[in-house]
Amino acid sequence: RRAALALAAAWGAAAAAECGPDKLGTSRVAEVGTEGGLLIGLKTYPHAIPLADHEVILTFDDGPDERTKPQVLTALADQCVRATFFAIGRKLDEQPALARREVEEGHNVAHHTYTHPQPTLTFMSETAARADILRGMIAVERDAYSQDFAAGEPTDLGKLKLHAPF
Repeated sequence: RRAALALAAAWGAAAAAECGPDKLGTSRVAEVGTEGGLLIGLKTYPHAIPLADHEVILTFDDGPDERTKPQVLTALADQCVRATFFAIGRKLDEQPALARREVEEGHNVAHHTYTHPQPTLTFMSETAARADILRGMIAVERDAYSQDFAAGEPTDLGKLKLHAPF
């Protein structure tokens, strides 16, 4: 499996041709392999995605928020920038149209958990934490990517077809 992370250029030189030189643009999309688990992000994992000078990966966490997400999406579209949104499953279930809009506009919607337990998953049993993570992944796949679970939701991560690795 592979997923994409959009890399937004920090300066207009990398703007997409159809957007014009006055836009920030997205210079490239980084493919992130997910077979065998995710291995990037120095806080938790041993590797980072190599970036060029003035290159950033733009991510948003813990959404969607119906009060601010529409303005964020409009601002990103105005600058021809793509981003990755790490979504809380419960919020997606409440606002699936926002998740679909993110995907339709070329963004990546990635998995978080379903409830975003505080302070962390470590205070839950392993069984409860795995269930919360799986439920969050199912919400993203259903709400953002329109995956059909009419035959029943998977009870194991290995049986879930993922569009995004997180």
